[in-house]
Parts: sequence; structure tokens; C-alpha cells
Amino acid sequence: MNTLSKQPALGKQQAARITRQFRQLVGSRRGVAVGVVLLAGGGYVYLQQLQAQQKARLRKPDDGVQRVRNKKRSSPAALQSLVKYLLSLAGKRILVLFALSIARTALSNRLARLQGHLFRAAFLRHVPLFIRNLSENVLLCLAAAAVESTAKTMLAHMELRWRHRLTSRMHSPYFENMVRARRP
Repeated sequence: MNTLSKQPALGKQQAARITRQFRQLVGSRRGVAVGVVLLAGGGYVYLQQLQAQQKARLRKPDDGVQRVRNKKRSSPAALQSLVKYLLSLAGKRILVLFALSIARTALSNRLARLQGHLFRAAFLRHVPLFIRNLSENVLLCLAAAAVESTAKTMLAHMELRWRHRLTSRMHSPYFENMVRARRP
């Protein structure tokens, strides 16, 4: 009966120890670096899944483009339909871009603070602290560069995709009306 009463206490001790280790990891510089690497890896896997889904959609003969024929709309209604159409194309990508911008801001804030510590360590001639801050600065700069390039690439791909879809959406009714106008 004593062993049963000790097991919950051991579980609480383990939970407290794990919680303490997690707090230390999150509070340390290594924890920030690990978090950035995990975030970047997760973002990369998510982007690969999105690209695979996009390729699967492009293989379909009709990818859901709605043709608007002979309908005149007011500007707000046309703008609302355009926004709905663009969000249906890239709603998830916009969320990923939002997450990347948050990560970029967090990394920039951490880099600014770290560079202040780096300058202070150099000024006070604390060589081990300077080396540790410098190595963390290099790693965070690499992570920030990766996040920045990923965001720019995603934005460029989204712009091209939107431009292509909107152009095809505008051209097809225009040319169809042109062909109808020529027929007697």
C-alpha cells in the first residue's frame, strides 16, 4: 500500500522536474535557437505539403475558376468577389506568411537584444561571453535570413499565381465576347 501512495508523489516530482527543465530550456539562448530551428523545420514541411496540394489541384482539368459572364457589378461588389476569390486561392498561404512575419519580428527583436549584449561583452572584454554571444548571433542571423528568404519566395509565388489566375479570369470572358460580337 505504501508503494501506491509513493507513485503519485514520484509522478509529481517528475512533472515538476520536467517543467523546471522546460523553463530553463525556454529561458536559455539554446532554447531560443532550438525553437527557431523547430519552427523553421515545421514551416518547411508545411510548405512542402502545400506545394504538393497545389500540384494536385493543377492536375485537375477544372480548378474551380468561376467565369463571370455578362454581369455588371458595382465596385464594392466586384472588389468583394475579387477578395473572396483571392482568399480562396491562398488563404492558408496568407496565414503562413503571417506566421513567418511574426517569427521574423521575434528574431529581429532577439538579435537586437543579443547585439547589445555582444557590444557590452566586447566593451568589458569578457571573451568567453563575447564568443558565446557571437556564435548565437551568427546562428540567429542564419535563421533570420532563412525566414526572410522563405517569406519573400512565398510572397513572390503568391503574386505570380494571383496574377496568372486574374489574367486568365479576365481574358477568357473578353475573348468570348469578342468572338460573339464578330458572329452575325
